Amino acid sequence: MSIKISIVIPIFNSEDYLNETLQSVFDQSYTNWECFIIDDGSTDNSSKIAHAWLDKSKQFSYHRRPENMPKGANACRNYGATLSTAEYVIFLDADDLLDKNCLASRVKWIEEKSFDLLIFRTLKFDGIPDYEVKPTPQPDLAVDLSYVKDQFANYNILWSTIACMWSKAYFFEIGGFDENLQRLQDYELHLRALFSVKESKVLIFPDRFYDTYYRKSNYHKTINIAKKKVIFANAKYIIEKNNQQELFTLDKGFYKYLIRRYNVVFEAADYDFIKPKISDTDFVKLRLVRFTQFSLFLNKVISKILFTV
Repeated sequence: MSIKISIVIPIFNSEDYLNETLQSVFDQSYTNWECFIIDDGSTDNSSKIAHAWLDKSKQFSYHRRPENMPKGANACRNYGATLSTAEYVIFLDADDLLDKNCLASRVKWIEEKSFDLLIFRTLKFDGIPDYEVKPTPQPDLAVDLSYVKDQFANYNILWSTIACMWSKAYFFEIGGFDENLQRLQDYELHLRALFSVKESKVLIFPDRFYDTYYRKSNYHKTINIAKKKVIFANAKYIIEKNNQQELFTLDKGFYKYLIRRYNVVFEAADYDFIKPKISDTDFVKLRLVRFTQFSLFLNKVISKILFTV
């Protein structure tokens, strides 16, 4: 019997791209899959679009996030995983796409050996993808677990949510998505997984080809002051949550990233928070950058010069 794969898609006012995303699931060359569409309270035509796909295939199912769970994609993903009847789960955003051979290429790696986490390659794109273009092979990348852990601790993100295929048991073992987070949730989950998974149970970039497509949406390109405050607050939460494991040791790139991108929203207490975590030299630079906060453009330029990781 072939291995079943669950695909969980959280949606919230996702009418612009949802059809494309569900079409990419429907078109899979590997056919033993189930897809859970979890609605986070959409007010547009997302529900109507989803139900149209239910009529096309019984492998799709539509569910609303339970009212006793917090609003957000994280709760939707966790809830979808509880509905899964498969051993492995993939989390797909409502504007991203699967290559038609995505599941087939992933399943071949778990036919003879089980893994807790498998990570594959993703191609980022703008606008409308050309489905006739074959995925471009990427050069080999060092995939030693210790190397990858160090990259993530320095906030060098090597993959996004869609790149992963999870053992459902392991996903729940490490606690799933943190429902307290609004941003950086995939980074936090992957960081937590990398620092707990056994090296023999993780497979990183086994294929040289892209099997998923990540859409660079305007929402992620535009970060205003309000978003910056949320992201920085979430980043501090992640640091405190993982403090006992000492993942973010002195002068890690993650701190420099936060300073470079979000110092404009720092309050007095934030300087006290960040000071023990960076070098004395970088703290002096940070105090200098503080005087550029009257100009977002100048702040961005100076911060990039002083705190490029």
